[in-house]
Amino acid sequence: MYVNIFVFAAGAIALAIGCLLMQREVKLFSIIRPTIPAVFFFTFLVMSYFPSFAVWHNMDGAVITNYILGLFGTVICVPIGICLANRALAYRHEESDKYLFKRVESEGWEDGMYGAHAIIILGVLFVLGDYCAKTPVLPIFEAFTKTATPDNLTLAREESFKLLDPRWGGPNSTPLFIIFLFLQRIIFPLLLMTTLGYALKTKATSWRIICAITWFFGIFYAVSSLARTPVSALFMRAAFFIYFFKCGKIGKKTVLIFAAFTLIFPLYVTTYLNSTSRNILGGLYAIFLRLTYSPALDLYHYFDAFPKHHGYLYGQTLIRPFCQLFGIPCFYVENFMSMHISPNNIVTAHTNAAFPSNLNADFGLLGVIIGAIFVGAMIQYVQITIVRAPKTILNMALYAFMVYAVWVLNFGSINSVLLANGGLLVWFFASLLRKLAIILSTGFREKNDV
Repeated sequence: MYVNIFVFAAGAIALAIGCLLMQREVKLFSIIRPTIPAVFFFTFLVMSYFPSFAVWHNMDGAVITNYILGLFGTVICVPIGICLANRALAYRHEESDKYLFKRVESEGWEDGMYGAHAIIILGVLFVLGDYCAKTPVLPIFEAFTKTATPDNLTLAREESFKLLDPRWGGPNSTPLFIIFLFLQRIIFPLLLMTTLGYALKTKATSWRIICAITWFFGIFYAVSSLARTPVSALFMRAAFFIYFFKCGKIGKKTVLIFAAFTLIFPLYVTTYLNSTSRNILGGLYAIFLRLTYSPALDLYHYFDAFPKHHGYLYGQTLIRPFCQLFGIPCFYVENFMSMHISPNNIVTAHTNAAFPSNLNADFGLLGVIIGAIFVGAMIQYVQITIVRAPKTILNMALYAFMVYAVWVLNFGSINSVLLANGGLLVWFFASLLRKLAIILSTGFREKNDV
């Protein structure tokens, strides 16, 4: 009993310190003016911090372990990292407010943006056609057949995407898998927001047509594998984009519409495809657990496994993307954890958790503390970079993209957020889109001059 009281008291103190620092640095409790760090902090509390006390209490013999200390440290050290970034870059929170209420700005090369989008979207549709030709089955169509059982759909989902990855050596594996992945997580999400923005800004029929085409194929690609996250992520990003576009003046009806579109597909998959009960309340409860208790429990397993069941990895998870790039064997920690938790799982199973998971697997509690400071500084640097740039369609799309990207830190590693989920690569793609537009815009002007 005394241990319980001590843990809850220490947790309350850590939370109070974290909230006070966040309020001072980024105005955490200005709910109607969300920033990237504030969105991350609130979602971390809901998905990892608060449920961690229930997880800790439910584990046999669990006392104050690195798990609890790691979460206490994270909730304090992320704000410390934000504070360091603010001091280094002389940031004031009024800058974010000023950005939000500014009118959408035009850029000198916007006359070439339509052509740039048209060229890239044609390339995207070609890649999408190649994906449909290479994948042996599209689970979205398989779901409507008589053989559509949860187990069959799980295997179909693996075959339609994960087993295209050459590292699994599947019969349909392809080196184009990385392009298919970036198409889902970076290219389509950014194009959906920019085409929507230009359609709203210009009200031109040409932009409305290209917007409709992009959204149709983007949603089709997101739902084709029956994965619940991609399609919800599209609508979440679009909701934040509309919020920035409207200068924070977004109606309740719009919020409810986007919330419904964000929830409806995961609810359908959870209720009717991943279960035989077909109970909507049960599906809602499963989604609730997936967004609260499950992330905290997965994170606990990482702290329990390292170093108790496997020695520390000393940076192997950090260098894994480079090992995969050059074909060097590496330790696949997410697969190891999945088999550790459920030994009878399918061999390609993948269990990820919030960003402290890999930091603990690599360096233990010290890695979690230092990594949390780095994450805080990183997300605040992104916030500052965006709000100090002109409020253009492309810039707002990057803003909305990064709001979702930092949310992924609640169930993914730093590597995953920066690389596979586009935290770094989206900037490269946005730069490519911008340069192509500048080239086309310059060509149009030279032709007009002639």
